[in-house]
Amino acid sequence: MRRFLLTTLMAAFSLSILADEPYKFLMIWVKDGTMKKFPISEKPKLTFTSSAFIVTVKGQQTVFPLGKIRQFTYEKKLMGDANSDGKVDIADVTVTIMQIQGHSPSPFSFEEADMNGDMKIDYDDVNGIINVIMKKNNPPVHEGILDDLDDLLG
Repeated sequence: MRRFLLTTLMAAFSLSILADEPYKFLMIWVKDGTMKKFPISEKPKLTFTSSAFIVTVKGQQTVFPLGKIRQFTYEKKLMGDANSDGKVDIADVTVTIMQIQGHSPSPFSFEEADMNGDMKIDYDDVNGIINVIMKKNNPPVHEGILDDLDDLLG
């Protein structure tokens, strides 16, 4: 669920994105074909005025004239994608184990590897990544089979 904190300041509309959003980046596409990414983890503040869209991150403002903006998009987090290649597979398990062992693999995405959200990377996260892989590659076990067996065995 998206949570936004709305504030109104001096006839401008402001919006703060909270860091627990399920997104990695706010991306602003400009009509000249360029794109600017803002990490959600840095809690960008968005301000709309009558002539511009302003993104403030860590006190630094980036101003986009309204007539120049083509599109706003978000890049979602893919939990388990520790190597940021857009999929969850055994390579993510490998780089996460390398990170735990102190090898500092590159690329390594802490946010996607921290499967349980405890702000540390450990073997619980490795197990979480493996669970994502197993659910993706195997059909789900039909729930209710054990209940039926329990009924039969009485």
